[in-house]
Amino acid sequence: MKRNELVITNNKKYNKFIFNFFAIAITILVAFMIIMIIIDPFYHYHAPIKPLKLVQEKQAYQNLGIARNLTYDSILTGSSMTENFRISQINELFGCDAVKLSFQGGRVPNYELLFNEAFKNENVEIKNIFYGCDISPYIDDPNSEIPNKIPEYLYDGNIFTDIKYVLNKTAMLNYAIPYLKYGLQNNLPNIDDSYMWYQISTFDKSEAIKQYNRPDLQEKKPSNLYEENVKINCEKIGKYIKENPDVNFYVFFPPYSILYYDSFNREGRLEAVINAQEMVAEYFLQFPNVNLSSFLAEKDIICNLDNYKDYTHYSEKINKYMAEEIKAEGKMLNKDNYKKYFEDFRDFLYNYDYDKIFE
Repeated sequence: MKRNELVITNNKKYNKFIFNFFAIAITILVAFMIIMIIIDPFYHYHAPIKPLKLVQEKQAYQNLGIARNLTYDSILTGSSMTENFRISQINELFGCDAVKLSFQGGRVPNYELLFNEAFKNENVEIKNIFYGCDISPYIDDPNSEIPNKIPEYLYDGNIFTDIKYVLNKTAMLNYAIPYLKYGLQNNLPNIDDSYMWYQISTFDKSEAIKQYNRPDLQEKKPSNLYEENVKINCEKIGKYIKENPDVNFYVFFPPYSILYYDSFNREGRLEAVINAQEMVAEYFLQFPNVNLSSFLAEKDIICNLDNYKDYTHYSEKINKYMAEEIKAEGKMLNKDNYKKYFEDFRDFLYNYDYDKIFE
């Protein structure tokens, strides 16, 4: 074979190899994408397709997809303070079909994104929003960076950024394939246990104190320290209440332990925080479709550190109790009683002997 013919033959083999390589690579990538879109472990495109069923393990990645694409009539949301609620109890008490869409360390932008997706879902008619309302999101600087941000490609509406999802090896190996196995083997995790952590926690006074880093004493801060932040953050959530007058918003203030208030007291922020909490209550009470319950001043709960694993997180028994009380309207605040409620709460916190906790 002549040299020129040999070169041409080698070039043809090389070109064929390159073509086959890229054809195979593209086929693999397309197959990967199709599998991801069909299984869709973050429910970004659709609800679970049989035999798959809902599995909730990754709040920041799944909650928006669930709100956007699944069928339900009620939502339970809030921070880790809401993770130990059982959806079965909520459904039984309120006669609804709820989904739990909690956010660890939830902040106002998390709830804004969630409500945006939920109220755009044309497959549902939302009856109830159960919202665990922490004070932290409301005293936050509205312009500050938030923890546990939701990945932007899951809500930006840009199909091109979805490449981060449909070609995500971690999502495939850690979520898509396991969810497929769950469905095929009919071995699904109990949806009632979604996001729960009480089973792996120790609720005990000594444990709660051990997990608590007591701050040094600091100068007292102005009582109106958070006033502007509260006004802005309230309006961000309030717009969904205003725009959806037929939806019942069950807003509730969780019971943080006495250690929580010890930290604010030592940092000189106690008065400012309680004033901010009262402002939030006053804001929500203006809406006729809001049922506002408060467990802040439940002394039998907050002063019994055996209910806690750290300075804020309580056992599932407290979640069960709160659900029952919200239904019974036993801890409701209204325009006639909320000022007296916070006046008494202030008096209790300002005069509490915090040092005796550590004796």
